Amino acid sequence: MKNIIINYLNKITIDDINNYLITNDIYLSKEELKFTYQFIKNNFIIYLNDIDNFNIDDYKNYYNSKNFEQIKSLYEKAYQKYAYLIK
Repeated sequence: MKNIIINYLNKITIDDINNYLITNDIYLSKEELKFTYQFIKNNFIIYLNDIDNFNIDDYKNYYNSKNFEQIKSLYEKAYQKYAYLIK
């Protein structure tokens, strides 16, 4: 399963991320979206291999407070639903 996720994330685009966020009623600024995309592309392998040590609160200063709380909530829901697939 981890290989499927890696293949998907290798191909993900900034528009894919933006569209996913929009479907969850999250609207990032251009800077926030760029940060999110670059963070995912540059770090997903590290966090897939050590998901339990990822602390989303370390990145709250990269977003306005409303967007951060929405992203944090979305992350927590996804973690609860899918983390077992990569452990």
